Amino acid sequence: VQDIQVGTSPLGVAFRKDGAFAYVANRGSHNVSVIDVGSRTVVATVPVGTGPQGVAMSNSFAYVALSTVDSVAVISLTTNTVVATIPVGNDPRRLAIDGSFAYVTNSQPPTTVGVINLVTNIQEASIPVPGRPFGIVITSNGQRAFVTLLDKGEVAVIDVPNRQLLTTVSVGSNPLGIAITSDDAHVWVIEGAGGSASVIDVASGTVIDTPAVRPRPQTVAITP
Repeated sequence: VQDIQVGTSPLGVAFRKDGAFAYVANRGSHNVSVIDVGSRTVVATVPVGTGPQGVAMSNSFAYVALSTVDSVAVISLTTNTVVATIPVGNDPRRLAIDGSFAYVTNSQPPTTVGVINLVTNIQEASIPVPGRPFGIVITSNGQRAFVTLLDKGEVAVIDVPNRQLLTTVSVGSNPLGIAITSDDAHVWVIEGAGGSASVIDVASGTVIDTPAVRPRPQTVAITP
């Protein structure tokens, strides 16, 4: 119904909690476009540093993974300015937030999921994973994280409270985007090397379906 002009090579997008604004990470122009959802217009452009990719939201801040400078930019939702930059691991790609912590996928060796304390703005722990992490989701009870390993054809399952890898689940080639249903029952994984997805049953930790999609998919989202 409408095209909205943002920056160059837009990749990540996240909505403010009230749904009024969307924040789009523009990798090519090194900034974030702030879209007023009601008017479908860009109302601010925030310089963040090189290589912005994933975006995640808390109630007061947007967190943007900067892949080429190994850090996360923190944008105030009140002023739409960068108020902090957090050093993380190598080549961060995507983030997920659970309470007062953010989890960032650091995709170059040593491959880890970094744990950022959102009070101190410090990466205070790193969880090793056996491949290049990309997408990440966390169950609503904060117990498990699911992380796509794009070079392994697997999804890592992390015990969030104990900050350790539990197991991996085999999926299709080049898994990228990942989403979880609102009831925490199923995780959907998009496989970029083919035209497929994998549906993981959270309770059993097994793939229960592999629906076909269009070629070279990258991201996925699920309605409530």
